[in-house]
Amino acid sequence: MRVPLAAASCRQSAKPQRLAELLDIDCLHYNFVRRHSTFRFGGERRTPAMQAGITTRPLTLREIFPWQRPPSKYPPPDNWSPTPPPRSTPW
Repeated sequence: MRVPLAAASCRQSAKPQRLAELLDIDCLHYNFVRRHSTFRFGGERRTPAMQAGITTRPLTLREIFPWQRPPSKYPPPDNWSPTPPPRSTPW
């Protein structure tokens, strides 16, 4: 049995807006990404969006949500370096 994303995450969030956002993502996955056995055209399993003529192929979540790292609220200091400075005294 398939457990929707929103049902699996509802214990983590008590905010109604967050739950509504998770339900939207679950509906998007159900309609555009997941192939259904009841929607067949020939031997091809189709998504509801394909059956309605909105898309010609199933989409991926990466295509729907092109994730980019959000900008940091706190910029690194001017003297920041990704490698640690060498030790001045050997131990």
